[in-house]
Amino acid sequence: MNKMIKVCVIGSIVYGVMEFAYSFGKGRMLGILKAYNASAEDCIDLLSSDKRKKARFISRVAKNTAEYKASKIES
Repeated sequence: MNKMIKVCVIGSIVYGVMEFAYSFGKGRMLGILKAYNASAEDCIDLLSSDKRKKARFISRVAKNTAEYKASKIES
């Protein structure tokens, strides 16, 4: 029982840290966009031209999400 409580507490702490890091990343992203007066489309284009696979994956997901949402709005 004691071990299960420790696992739950450690899991909660890890989840909290991950959530904080995610929020911090979103804040940094929005701050950079505002500082350079860039739009989301500009950022997607920059990411798609990057060499890293992770950046290209993010841009591909963003483009697909935008297309999907646009088709839902039109219909």
